Amino acid sequence: MTLRGRKPKNIIEAENKTTDLSEIAISDISWHAPEYEYSPKSSMWYWVSVFLALILIIFAIWQKNFLFAVFVFIAELIVFAVADKRPKIWEFTIDEKGVYIGKNKFYPYDQLEAFDVHINEVGHDQLVLKIKKKISPIVAINIYKEEREKIKEFLKKYIPHEQIDISFGDIISKLMGF
Repeated sequence: MTLRGRKPKNIIEAENKTTDLSEIAISDISWHAPEYEYSPKSSMWYWVSVFLALILIIFAIWQKNFLFAVFVFIAELIVFAVADKRPKIWEFTIDEKGVYIGKNKFYPYDQLEAFDVHINEVGHDQLVLKIKKKISPIVAINIYKEEREKIKEFLKKYIPHEQIDISFGDIISKLMGF
């Protein structure tokens, strides 16, 4: 709005101020990433899997533990079914309220104990959240290497950063190629 062809004093002052981009607060961080790191399986991987399953089935029959033999057979079928499954792409958002995974899962900061970032040489880095639950207290989220520091600085405002070790199940799944 101008008065007799002149701008009001407060508008002139606002136009003359320079804005430092580092002072602008980030309100949220969003990205898309796969649910897990996909690793293609070779035919040798499948043969080793079948060989190990057969050894376990023979051992179960030798021990007369037929229920275990059935369990190993069903487990091997499941391994074959999910071995070549491609990961879903999820949308992740972190804002001042908490962490969103897709549209249905939300972790408010009062349910989170701490976070850590695991750096991987190959593929995505992982944001690891420690949740205040007894069952499955760790959630790992793939993040892009370029966003690592920005995410760490943002989360430090709301929850503590501490070292969270990789679970035994995660180590086994990486060794198996999952």
